[in-house]
Amino acid sequence: MLRRLWSLVRGSQVPEIGVGMDKNLPYHPPHPTLTAIDLSVCV
Repeated sequence: MLRRLWSLVRGSQVPEIGVGMDKNLPYHPPHPTLTAIDLSVCV
């Protein structure tokens, strides 16, 4: 399902909220401009 959702993303700017260990990384478009936010104290 994630791969299908990521296939709908257009462009290279990716907001990543709650990035954690960034398990979405394999689904990002090639060479993204990534803005990541994670407020977890465990990371």
